[in-house]
Amino acid sequence: MAGELYGDFSRIATIGPGVTGLLAQQGRVVLDSDLNAQSALLTRQLRTMFVDIVGPAAGPSAALGFEIKAAKEDGNLVVKALPGPDGAVGRYYVGGFACEIDRETTYFDQGAFLDPEREDDQLPELPFVVYLKVWERSISALEDPTSREVALGANGPDTATRSAVVWQLRATADVFGNITANELKATPANKAVEAANAAWAKWEAGRLVGRGTLKARAKRPDEAEDEPCPVPPTSAYRGLENQLYRVEVHQVTRDAAGMPVALEFKWSRDNGSATYPIETFGEDGKVVTLTTLGRDRGLMMDVGDWVEVVDDRYSLYPGVGPFRRTSNPLLRIMDVEPLDRTVTLSGTSEQVGHVSAWHPFLRRWDHQARPGGAMLGEGGGLVVDFAAGEQPWIDLEDGVQVQFQHGKLRVGDYWLIPARTEPGDVEWPGDAVDPDSVPPMGIDYAFAPLAIVRGENDVVSLRKKFGPLGS
Repeated sequence: MAGELYGDFSRIATIGPGVTGLLAQQGRVVLDSDLNAQSALLTRQLRTMFVDIVGPAAGPSAALGFEIKAAKEDGNLVVKALPGPDGAVGRYYVGGFACEIDRETTYFDQGAFLDPEREDDQLPELPFVVYLKVWERSISALEDPTSREVALGANGPDTATRSAVVWQLRATADVFGNITANELKATPANKAVEAANAAWAKWEAGRLVGRGTLKARAKRPDEAEDEPCPVPPTSAYRGLENQLYRVEVHQVTRDAAGMPVALEFKWSRDNGSATYPIETFGEDGKVVTLTTLGRDRGLMMDVGDWVEVVDDRYSLYPGVGPFRRTSNPLLRIMDVEPLDRTVTLSGTSEQVGHVSAWHPFLRRWDHQARPGGAMLGEGGGLVVDFAAGEQPWIDLEDGVQVQFQHGKLRVGDYWLIPARTEPGDVEWPGDAVDPDSVPPMGIDYAFAPLAIVRGENDVVSLRKKFGPLGS
């Protein structure tokens, strides 16, 4: 499971190689982590088996979807994706994910909130490759109200969250280098397919190399030179409750080569599950009326808290480049009026949260600037400056520390850190004092090329297909 994975979980269990299933025992406590691990195990087995059999991307010949067409309408090139034969639901499997398309859709009418007037969203110059970008999105009852059991009350507790496959049509001209549209048109279709597939394979081989990593710990060596004990007894997780910390990259500043030189991150002690549905914004955009301020003291918002305005557009807008996601500045709670269920924010959110059909809500984050620790950046997150050299350990709270390692980090990368009162430590690979560097848990994306667009009505398919094994 390497999707978004927001939710009030006790942990996300690690499934070791060779494990075939989890078996419940009579009279034992049922944990959410066991149920989720069984679901993740089955999903992993099915997707891995599918990739082993048909390859990283392919569709069934009887229901092959995502045929790409390109034609000019009103003087503009319009890219369309078609469903399966005779308009039936079409399928295409990418990295084991089943992508379904049930209607004809255009590049700008696919639910990805792309805008033909926005410079970053325009189709690239010809020729270009249209491809699928696929990932797993976490959906709560706020984003899908139909999943809530109304018998539990209007503001009652939600139950299980959902995990859904999201696909987006994207386009890139990078795979062709300096080849012009006329040169590519003169290339036979089979040669063009070979060139595009070779360039794509090279990109796939290098996209996960050099990923940035994170270390996490609660126990640490004693800094006193005359201390005989390498781990002092006061070094431990000091929280009163078990927590699942989420550390997430919020913004990234890159150099000319695209490598991060600095970033801002945010963290939550409950995996970002503290969320508050938005009813309306005030005229100035700073006063927000919420459906609820939280069910108990631990979940209620307070003055000084940092929040993020989220809606479907914010979650699904693809940003610039295959991995880049957008991120609005985090806003601070300046005032809370419990009777009116309103909070006053430190700033406005002009693009996000104002359309009720897009399921807007606030997500609370728990980070704060601390004396001698990481400082807050312009985006509201804690700053990590890679230009400063070796990174220090950064205190979160109650003894929990993290240390970023330089690499290809991107917005949305996250790590989950289970902190346990017994044995007073965090669960993290490696030595307790000198833990391992771990790549992000997600969000992992899968990609598959669909077609080369060389011009109007000049499209070369890159899709692969398979027939029934019993035929």
